[in-house]
Amino acid sequence: MMNMSMSKTSSNRDSENLQYRNLPSILLITGKEWRPSKKEILQWSTSYPDADLTGELRRIEEWFQKHPDRRKTERGMCAFVKAWLDRKIRGAAVSQHGAKRGRYQNAFNDFSLRQEYDFEELEADLLSISGGTDINES
Repeated sequence: MMNMSMSKTSSNRDSENLQYRNLPSILLITGKEWRPSKKEILQWSTSYPDADLTGELRRIEEWFQKHPDRRKTERGMCAFVKAWLDRKIRGAAVSQHGAKRGRYQNAFNDFSLRQEYDFEELEADLLSISGGTDINES
């Protein structure tokens, strides 16, 4: 019985190692190849449970092939991947809520909250503050 559970654990480890080895390596600005550590993969899979990490890393690899001048240093890759995943998740959340063209909805671009102004009243208030002289007449 114990051998069976040990073989399952061993099998799971072998599967994880195979998946890790199948991750793409991304070319850095230095020409060196970068691959995320197992710890980073674990963090990202916990933080982004719905993301296809292997697929996203392949898309990042392709993006860097098309944009070699935008390649990162080893130190900057983790932040780049995190920002990529953040945009991917945010974009998915926005599209689920029906925002147009993937724009993130907030109070600054929600024009339903915009007030209607009486511009004649505002002009009269401005003229009364300035002593009654029209600014355009000077």
